[in-house]
Amino acid sequence: MAPSYLRTGNSNSVPTRRQFYSVIVSKVRRIIISRMARPEEVLVVENERGEVVREFMKDTDAINLYKKMRETLVYLTHLDYVDTESIMTEKLVNQVNNTEWS
Repeated sequence: MAPSYLRTGNSNSVPTRRQFYSVIVSKVRRIIISRMARPEEVLVVENERGEVVREFMKDTDAINLYKKMRETLVYLTHLDYVDTESIMTEKLVNQVNNTEWS
């Protein structure tokens, strides 16, 4: 028999791990989205020959942090894409309404 903290209203129904951790995982998603590191910065410049070229700004720590956060968010999105979409939509609406700034 499952421990009392895992039991729901019916003593025979035990939530799956996915259901049990859904609230916590949603909070982690929200934190990662709100504190997402900036991606690699790319500048479009004109070189000495007059050609337009891309110039990459190298900051390896920030790039590595961004890649890890992106990878984690991808995995969390696979668990519940609807929740991820609603969190991102809420963040975008807040930015459009100027109630949240990034």
